Amino acid sequence: MLRPKPIEVTPLNNYKLSLVFDNGEHKIFDVKPLISGKWFGDKYI
Repeated sequence: MLRPKPIEVTPLNNYKLSLVFDNGEHKIFDVKPLISGKWFGDKYI
């Protein structure tokens, strides 16, 4: 099965991304849980 590919990505407030896929699907992706920890440090949150 083929995975839908993002064709449009728009940054939103509070570390979220709006994604539109080639199959017409629209999703909001919360990036905040991924930018915590030692690699990014506290300055990004």
